[in-house]
Amino acid sequence: MRSIKKTIFLLKLFIKLTPFRLYFKVLSNYVKNLLGFLTPASCVLGVTYRCQLNCPHCSAGKYEKEISAELDTKEIKKILMEIHKMGVPRLNITGGEAFLRKDIFEIVRFSSRYFITILETNGVAENEEVIKKLKESDLSCLSVSMDCPETKHEEIRNKKGLFENILRTLKFARKYKLPVILSTYVTRDKINTDFFKKFEEIAKSYNVTAIRVMPLRPVGNGLLNFCEKNLLTDEDEKMIIDSINPSLFYFKGIPGPSVCGIFLKNTFYISPYGEVQPCAYLPLSFGNIKNEDLKKILDRMWGHELFKKTKNKNCLIIDKEFREKIFKNASELPLEIR
Repeated sequence: MRSIKKTIFLLKLFIKLTPFRLYFKVLSNYVKNLLGFLTPASCVLGVTYRCQLNCPHCSAGKYEKEISAELDTKEIKKILMEIHKMGVPRLNITGGEAFLRKDIFEIVRFSSRYFITILETNGVAENEEVIKKLKESDLSCLSVSMDCPETKHEEIRNKKGLFENILRTLKFARKYKLPVILSTYVTRDKINTDFFKKFEEIAKSYNVTAIRVMPLRPVGNGLLNFCEKNLLTDEDEKMIIDSINPSLFYFKGIPGPSVCGIFLKNTFYISPYGEVQPCAYLPLSFGNIKNEDLKKILDRMWGHELFKKTKNKNCLIIDKEFREKIFKNASELPLEIR
């Protein structure tokens, strides 16, 4: 029954987030992969590492915030066309906080012509005018971070009034019919509470499209504040899957959670400075898109021995042995891999 509900949920999610003009692109991507022609299903594009907050679990918290090094509008559009020509149907725009870029609406409008575009945000900058402009820019979905479904969220992020602003954002999104995903992270101490139930109540009250649940990642600020006892066990993950409503929540990505997307080679990350990485949580650069063709970098990355791992194809950054090996002599991130 759960698998049927999950299938129905994924179908509804696809219909709600995908503009009709992109149906063929999605289908083409699916068929190519089915036939063994590698075509990633998604790309995550970081547009800045700057942020108004300094959250204790932020994966981008230890990167340098160099405005002059960020990809400019023209460079981003050029990169988006490269990704589009590869046949990638979905793009997540992330940060830092993307709304700190003055050209963010221009980027969203351009991206929305070619991709199912999801914009990730901390919820600080949103108001009715912002939501209206995002809707007019044809954004497919807004993903809003919420650590707790209550005002404790403000304590974690040290920003008074943030929780109420997020609720107003959800209200405006409902008004303008802009799909919203709430994104949260989970640690062991949250599993045996009414954590998920409260999230579900908010989602139903504000017509939220979906709730994404991710484990805490020991990277960036999360590495500094990481405690090994907070790492989810296999039993914990099973408990989460059994606890969440499969018609609303998804855990560790779609379809998830048994294999990390980097091993399926169906996703990749481009940093605000043009570094191509397996994902935003894995600070390993296989080349810079300012200097090389994207496909050449991806071929190098996916041909690396890192992706020939046969056992436990889970998130690499939660592997303590791998993490210690990577960060042992790291003076700056991301590390260059050749």
